[in-house]
Amino acid sequence: MSAGKERSLASRERTALRIRRNNRAARLRVTLDGALGRETPPAVVQLSQMPLPLLPSAGDERSPASREQTALRIRHGIRMAQLRVALDEVRGRETPPAVVQLSQLPMPPLPSPLDALKSPDGKLRRDPASRREAALYLRRSIRAAQLRVALDEKRGRPTPEVVKRLARLKLPPLA
Repeated sequence: MSAGKERSLASRERTALRIRRNNRAARLRVTLDGALGRETPPAVVQLSQMPLPLLPSAGDERSPASREQTALRIRHGIRMAQLRVALDEVRGRETPPAVVQLSQLPMPPLPSPLDALKSPDGKLRRDPASRREAALYLRRSIRAAQLRVALDEKRGRPTPEVVKRLARLKLPPLA
């Protein structure tokens, strides 16, 4: 990222933060004025009704790393909502509808680690570092499948055929 672009990103972020702070202060003032029976100026009411602007980030380019971070953040939020629903149920408390709705959302999939091995035109890279990365990923997947087959056998559970086929593959060399 160039220095000019970085500076403009910092400037946009400061502006967005200032607007968000003023918006929240206006919302607080409207609430307090309503509680105290005072009249709020129309400009403050109008500011309090504006939506909060999103903060700009360096991940605006939609890079695979920023997509992964976004997916991880969403998954974390869903898990926390599921935990809250479970705890509220155990303690006999009422869970807010927004939390219940969030807990029922499906988990977004994480991008494949192999996506990082693709060139911009979509073809797999052939350089040694990328080949090693792909071999490590494949070895990890094969070993995980072998472990699952062994555990399923020990516990008497059925193992999907796809997992069995993956477990039978030969480990690729780390060239």
